[in-house]
Amino acid sequence: TPLVIASDFFGSSHNSIEEEREIFLKILGEQVAEPLRAQITGAPLEDARHLTHRYDKLRQEVEAQVAEVLRRRLKSRGSVSAESSVKLQNAEARLIELKSTTVALGREATAAMLSVEEHQQQMTFHKLCTMVLLLIFCENCTCCYILVSTYGYK
Repeated sequence: TPLVIASDFFGSSHNSIEEEREIFLKILGEQVAEPLRAQITGAPLEDARHLTHRYDKLRQEVEAQVAEVLRRRLKSRGSVSAESSVKLQNAEARLIELKSTTVALGREATAAMLSVEEHQQQMTFHKLCTMVLLLIFCENCTCCYILVSTYGYK
């Protein structure tokens, strides 16, 4: 009877759509989502974050040392003892050392962040191209047709 044939056709086409959808989602996950997730939690990004954190801590040390030098300068103006003069010179030398370390670490952290940013942009572009190619090559499959028509991709 026509009703049996129609329901059989509907059931088999529905199963086919579900199978194609599962295959598409698996490919999309393997080719796009997983690499992007790995990129976000990857080692270069963590290294750059660590360098930035170290830079921030070092910058705070410099600020504290500047306050220490200013305090010692004010103290040495009131008294001209050899001990306070030596302490002031040591504090100033420490400040110079901290400043040079901060500059070097700042350059390193900036370079690391720029490198990570460039790499992430390249990876994101590559994954987006992969997703577009998947949609182009799968445009004949029913699952992708539903995806395209539902979300307006194309």
